[in-house]
Amino acid sequence: QVVEETGGRLIIVGGSGFYLKSLIDGISPFPPLSPEIRREGERLARERGWRGLAEIDPEFARKIASTDIYRIARGYQLWLATGLPPTRYFEGHPPEPILPKELPIFEITLPREELRNRIWARTRQMIARGVVDEVAYLEWKYRDRRLPALKGIGAREVLDYFDGKLSWGELPTAIATHTAQFAKRQITFNRHQFPNKISGTPSQLKPKILSTLRKIGEKG
Repeated sequence: QVVEETGGRLIIVGGSGFYLKSLIDGISPFPPLSPEIRREGERLARERGWRGLAEIDPEFARKIASTDIYRIARGYQLWLATGLPPTRYFEGHPPEPILPKELPIFEITLPREELRNRIWARTRQMIARGVVDEVAYLEWKYRDRRLPALKGIGAREVLDYFDGKLSWGELPTAIATHTAQFAKRQITFNRHQFPNKISGTPSQLKPKILSTLRKIGEKG
């Protein structure tokens, strides 16, 4: 809105490919949820789980993992709030694009060895800065491992370390390995979802980005 009012240029930096896809394709609006419906949806997710949701909407259930308690609860909540299976609700409320599809997209890529080194450096930094203490505090404070903050890479491995599934020496390797796997999935996602993107190292992309900005400026 600010960009439209001022006539400025919008540059989106960072975020995952999924977020960018959501901005371009849009997201279906979610109905308001009362506290009661939120609690009931979470209860059904715990007690009836993925199988119960699959009985209500098999098509929707096939799209989510049987262990994804958050999305399972959202499916129940949507059903409780609207009286409709999620698939039928989304059919009647299709997503609306937020950004134009012709948006220029630039993807920073790195040589595999450099990416691997960066992942290891980040992993060592996480451990040095106290990720183990942070996870211990969150688990102690909330007493619930389903907390979204405890599902991310780094936190999951620390919980495995607490449970004796990983040794202290194995912890960094597990975090780095899972981070590399996630990076590979992101690269694959971007390749399939944004076939017209422009990829390259930062030094390769800089002149291309500046050239694109100049062309956009010339168009007014």
